Amino acid sequence: MSLKITILGSGDSVGTPKWDCHCETCETARKRGIPFSRTRFGILIELLDTNKRILIDTGPDLRSQLLTHNIDRIDAIFFTHGHYDHQSGFADFYRTRIPAVEIFGTEETLNYILSSGGIMKSIRYKNQEILPFHPIEYDGFKFTAFPVLHETSPTKPVGYVIEKPGHDIKLVITGDTGFNIPHKSLEFISNPNPDILIVDCFIDNQEDTIRRFKKFVFDFDFFRSSNHLIFPDILEFIERVKPKETYLIHMSHLCAPHDQLESNLKKYEHIKAAYDGLTMIL
Repeated sequence: MSLKITILGSGDSVGTPKWDCHCETCETARKRGIPFSRTRFGILIELLDTNKRILIDTGPDLRSQLLTHNIDRIDAIFFTHGHYDHQSGFADFYRTRIPAVEIFGTEETLNYILSSGGIMKSIRYKNQEILPFHPIEYDGFKFTAFPVLHETSPTKPVGYVIEKPGHDIKLVITGDTGFNIPHKSLEFISNPNPDILIVDCFIDNQEDTIRRFKKFVFDFDFFRSSNHLIFPDILEFIERVKPKETYLIHMSHLCAPHDQLESNLKKYEHIKAAYDGLTMIL
C-alpha cells in the first residue's frame, strides 16, 4: 500500500446538478447531494510513504473540494489540458502558505495556463515541462504523460500513467478523450495492464439518453471519436486496455442518477461509477 487516490470531482464541465436544468438526474442531485451531485473534475493522489499530495488538474470547484477533505497542503499539480474545468482552480493557489507549488504539463498547456495574466502572476510556483512518453520521477513514482484526443481543447491533451518502479502498481487516468486515442498511447497504457483505469465517461449506457443527446449535438460521431467517451465505446476501450478495475469519471447530467447508474453497471464486472469523495488504495 503506497498510493491513495481520492476523486475530488467526478462531474463534467458544468457539474451536476446543472444550474438551469430540472431533469431527473439534476433534481435528484439537488435533493440528495453526494453521490448524486457531482463537482467538476479533480483527482488527489497521496503518496503514503512520504505524505506528498499531488493533484491531477485544478477545476473551478477546487477550493470547496480541498476544504471538504481537510486538505491544507498540495505539493504538485499535473495538468492534462487547458480547458477551464481542468485548470481554472489554479487561481486558488493565490496567497497560500505553500512556498512554491510544483506544476507539470506540456509546454503548450503550461504556457496557456500561466499566460492568462491577472491573479496568476502572483502565484508562487515551479513549473516543469513534460514530453509524452518521457517519465517524470517524483518522490519514488513515475508520472508519464500519453497523448489522447480531445479536439475542442485549446492545448494538446494528455492522460497520465502513474507507476512505482519495482512494485506492481499502475494507475491510468485518461483525462478528457474521445475514442480515437493514438495507437502508441494504447500500447503504452496496456502494457502492462493497469491495476486501475479512471476513464472519461460523458454518457452512460442508457440508449434513450444517447438518442436524446444526438438531437442537440451537431456531429455525434465526431464528438464520441474525438472529444469524450460514451459508455458503449468504453466497453471496447476496456477490452483493449484490460484493467483490473475501471472507474467512470467526468460524467454529465445526461447520465442516470447515481443509484440507477450503479444498478445498470452491476452486469459489468469490475466497472464502477466514481463519485465525489470516492477513495482507492494501491
